[in-house]
Parts: sequence; C-alpha cells; structure tokens
Amino acid sequence: MIRIFVVIGLLMLCLLPGTSPAAGPVDTVIAGIRAECAAIDNGVLTVETGAVRSMDLTGDGKQDAVIDGQDLSCSSSHTLFCGGTGGCRLFLMAGGTVTEEMSKGWTLARLGQMPVVLLQVHGSECGGTNLRRCVKALVWSDGAFRAAGDQTGRPKKQT
Repeated sequence: MIRIFVVIGLLMLCLLPGTSPAAGPVDTVIAGIRAECAAIDNGVLTVETGAVRSMDLTGDGKQDAVIDGQDLSCSSSHTLFCGGTGGCRLFLMAGGTVTEEMSKGWTLARLGQMPVVLLQVHGSECGGTNLRRCVKALVWSDGAFRAAGDQTGRPKKQT
C-alpha cells in the first residue's frame, strides 16, 4: 500500500510545472535522430546517460531541454553526431522550438538574470580557421534564440 502512494506521489511530482522538460520536443528530436541513424545501414542509436539535460534556457523559471550530440552514438556512423572540426550537434528545446547548433563545447551562464548559452564554435565563424578560438553566445528573446551578427536574429536551424 505504501508503494502505491510513493508511486502516485512521484507521478504527481513529475506533473508539477517546471520540474521536467516537456517530453514532446525531446521525444520528437530523439525519434528524428533515431531515424537518421537507422537510415544509414540500419544503424542503432545509443543515447548515453546525461545526453538529455533539463535547465532553464529562457529565464522564465521553467525547465527546457538540451540534447548533446557528444552523448549520442550511431552504430553505423561514428560521425553522425560529432565529427570533423566543427564539434558535435547540440539541440536546444525551448518555447516550443528546437534549435540545432554545432559546438565543440558549451555551457549555460548567467548575465544578471538572463541565461546565456555559450558555444565554442569553429574558428571560421570568427573569420579564421579551426585553430582560431571562437565563442557564440545565444540568448532567448521574442520566441527564439538570438546571437549577435545573425542578420535574422535566429540561428541556422530552428523549427
């Protein structure tokens, strides 16, 4: 009987606003990358522990989600999620959108109350080669991630 109450309590906790990212966008992204992997010689996707992270990317106090390609692998393509000098694919899910970036490393910082996603990117984004150090900063504003220098104010891929 106690077990039932514990299970019910845990389920209710999961339904509280701000306690976990919306499963919908995470499930959609995972399904998409699983299909990408399977399309290459029937590859099998492995999602390592920690690949999906919950954090507030927008500053609204609600949990958003990040999927880091560094923690994904495809049995038939070792470079599907990380490869070359551009780093790994990174999926940012917030406000009903999914934004994909390439990154050699990333962190979530705060500038006052504003969350800022810092990406270490390929040196070509700063006018050099891969050896040039370069960082891109993304902030959530008006329903999208935005970075200085983006003509439209939106990253390359956003759905």
